[in-house]
Amino acid sequence: MPNFSRSLSITDIDSQIFFDIHQGDPNTTFWRLSPEEIVFQPDNLDRALESHDNKWSPGDILAELRLNTIIGFTLRQVVERESDRHTGLKKVKSLGFRQSVAVEVLYKYEPRRLIGFCDHILRYWHSSRTFAAVIGGEESRDEVLGVISMLHHERRTTGRSDCMVYGLATDGYYFHFVVIDNDSQYSWHTLNWNSQFEQVEIISQMTRIIKHAAGLAVSGGSVNSRRRPDSESFDSWHRRDLASNVGGYARVARYCLLVMWNYFLSKASA
Repeated sequence: MPNFSRSLSITDIDSQIFFDIHQGDPNTTFWRLSPEEIVFQPDNLDRALESHDNKWSPGDILAELRLNTIIGFTLRQVVERESDRHTGLKKVKSLGFRQSVAVEVLYKYEPRRLIGFCDHILRYWHSSRTFAAVIGGEESRDEVLGVISMLHHERRTTGRSDCMVYGLATDGYYFHFVVIDNDSQYSWHTLNWNSQFEQVEIISQMTRIIKHAAGLAVSGGSVNSRRRPDSESFDSWHRRDLASNVGGYARVARYCLLVMWNYFLSKASA
């Protein structure tokens, strides 16, 4: 069985080359919102953010507080308003603080555990593999793109029909949204909280991401019969897959033994 004990940081590789991710059309209309997707900010959000701004000077703590508040208020608003129509919303969770994401890859022909870090994870089920979006600081755009590349790669290689993954790099004021679509193309979209108009779009884009996660919670992403289930480890999946093909592997093994035996016989008689 492959040994993935050796780890490798996502910051040590070029994730775009490694995972074959390409920048999409800069004029993409992906981020354009329909009138039905426009969502205004939750009640009392401004007051909560103003309280943080008055108590803390600019820095990591303030950025974390602002982000936690915006995500928390938005998620709660979506669940309260639409949980009857989107049953998967109740399964969407936001995990804060420093989070790690790991996937199993082959790097230079060796099995490795590729690891990336982010500040928040939006997931749609209990499994560590059901991440719909990752969030990091404003200066971590490359790492955020790397982490969602990892998740996109795993969804694609396990046969998911929906491989779209979102990311966000923010300091609580500037919001750099990123998505990798089903064609493995990524695009960025930057918004500024200090603009009243863009505040609405920030909440609307976050709501859109949350609803996408809710959809995944219901559908599971639709996979083919050969994919490895989320709850199954690589080793157990590989053993099951090997067992299901044992007849074919046995025939190949017998053929190889016959070839080797004939080779040694020819050498002995020479």
